[in-house]
Amino acid sequence: MTRLTLIAELSIPAVPPSVNDYTKQRRGGGKTLTERSREFKRTAYQSIGRHAPHKPSEKRIAVEVTIYAADKRDSDIDNRNKLILDALEEAQFIKNDSQVDEIHTYRGKEIVPGGRVDIVLCEIDDRRQLAKITQYKKVYRSL
Repeated sequence: MTRLTLIAELSIPAVPPSVNDYTKQRRGGGKTLTERSREFKRTAYQSIGRHAPHKPSEKRIAVEVTIYAADKRDSDIDNRNKLILDALEEAQFIKNDSQVDEIHTYRGKEIVPGGRVDIVLCEIDDRRQLAKITQYKKVYRSL
């Protein structure tokens, strides 16, 4: 059985824009972050940055993300992970988002004013196998 080591359980009081609204074209060519993307990254860093370890993890990573919508409008949850992983990297929980071997994204059951993202971040201790973060949660939360 794969062993997981908890790095952090985090909450960000905002929902990232989808990848469709992540960047915009510059006038002179190239792309830049939209204001919504920059605002999410600022909010994320203010929320999680103070909980970051002294040194980012260099191990393989398993992540569970639960996205709580700000309203009842339909929205895709599958294309919001890029900014969440970027925020974890910027706050130095992980060295690079390419370390993530497993990611599970869930839609939160309730509406949260302003939206919220909950994150469970674990190191995979045996990188020969993929983790099952749900197994970790059952064991960890039952203690």
